[in-house]
Amino acid sequence: MESQTERVGVVLIHGFISSSAVWSDFERLIDGDADLGFVSALPFDYASPKLRLNPLRRIPDVDDIADSLQGYLSVEAAEYERLVLVSHSQGGLVVQRYLARMLGRGRGLDLARIKGIVMFACPNDGSELLLSVRRPWSSRNPQLRGLQPLSSDVKDAQSRVISQIVHATELTPSSCPIPIAVYAGESDDIVRRPSAQSTFPDAGVIPGDHFTIVMPDSPAHRSYTTLKHRLLGFNHAADLTQPQLADAAHQIGTAVKEAFEQLNAARPPESGGSPSVSDVALQVEQLLDSLGLGEHEKAERRVNRLFLPLRRDQQRAVVEAMLGVATTTDDHTTQLLTCSLIEAASRLDPMLIEIEDVERLALSADFSLRSSAAVVMWQWAQAIPGRVPIPLLCRLSQPSTEDWYVHAAARAGAKQLLLHRAATRAVFDRMAASRDHDDRDYAAADLLDVAKVEPRAVPADLARKLSRDEEKSVAARAAELLRVLEGVRKADRANYYGRFGM
Repeated sequence: MESQTERVGVVLIHGFISSSAVWSDFERLIDGDADLGFVSALPFDYASPKLRLNPLRRIPDVDDIADSLQGYLSVEAAEYERLVLVSHSQGGLVVQRYLARMLGRGRGLDLARIKGIVMFACPNDGSELLLSVRRPWSSRNPQLRGLQPLSSDVKDAQSRVISQIVHATELTPSSCPIPIAVYAGESDDIVRRPSAQSTFPDAGVIPGDHFTIVMPDSPAHRSYTTLKHRLLGFNHAADLTQPQLADAAHQIGTAVKEAFEQLNAARPPESGGSPSVSDVALQVEQLLDSLGLGEHEKAERRVNRLFLPLRRDQQRAVVEAMLGVATTTDDHTTQLLTCSLIEAASRLDPMLIEIEDVERLALSADFSLRSSAAVVMWQWAQAIPGRVPIPLLCRLSQPSTEDWYVHAAARAGAKQLLLHRAATRAVFDRMAASRDHDDRDYAAADLLDVAKVEPRAVPADLARKLSRDEEKSVAARAAELLRVLEGVRKADRANYYGRFGM
């Protein structure tokens, strides 16, 4: 029988004016899913009434609930060495406040058993609709303060979570790397997508409104399949076994050995020069020893160590072998690890990856390969902007037609590239012309990000077009963009990209 320490405790945190009963559908599906046999659902309850009806009792505020969650994890969930936190609506604010308060107390090391966080419809930037309907009783309910747009308490906690959790690279008393995924409901008019996703990099959209997003009616419901995918991923990443790594290392090592043998047949190595084929194959297998998914900096250091004694044609042979494995393997772990090494090689020397290689990845039916293509082009946008093929980047940047893991990296590359190449506006023109209002919203938000760095790089005519959008959220964001662009003259923009002509 499996012990509690071997299982993953999934702590379910409900939202405002709700209870743990909201998770009943998820609990039923998890309990009947053989693939999630390692999961124990742990519903966390807290008081969240509209009004205080008993004069001897008060309504807890978000700080109170965050500290209560800390106690729950320390006592009721103490037996679980691995936890995943899953929240709905205000529950996400509770999770972030808990994390921020733990970090503020220098207890980052205590967060290490949290292997992942999923937040459904969290009002990270507040809820405009709730603001309009809650006024008769808002002054008497302290939990509503966190639902106000741009609440300072919420933004302070979120800022700490983004910098010391999401972007953390090491476990310290003041930081703890934990993957956080956030999801908006595509028809949610209470917490809209910009608020639910906010500045979290791993963000997506799921069918449903604010309430049905956490009411999956079957194992095929997207909310359930999404959470299941995340739970399997968190469990897999936390416990990547040595046999899995050994199998991936063997596949990559064999491919590199074959590539070197072909290279040596065409160009025999000089005596006493480069390492032998067997030495390189052994180094490749050592490259993946205890390398986890997502450990990009470690991958970069190891690829650099592998490349140091190699000639450039040998380095290229290694990259070609890795590309071959990534595009042909049936093992997802091997594919992800190989893509991580390819991206590391591109960071070390962008010219090692050919444009044809990126096109091959970008045109794949596998989103993991398309994501790797987008990441490489993002890296090129920073290092060698002139090398980025804009039509290919444009293809991967459309949110309505691409997986989040693909378009997020491609859009980041497009924003970076717009600082260097005026032709990049083609990416934003395509998004702004889309019938999908989320595409147009992303266009306005991305241009605003660029404008805050360099307003001269943003095409004012495109900003004006978006400010007239029929979707209010798009028009409002574009209006903010125009305010940032005030004072930038047409001549300033022309001179930004180049002062000389024919």
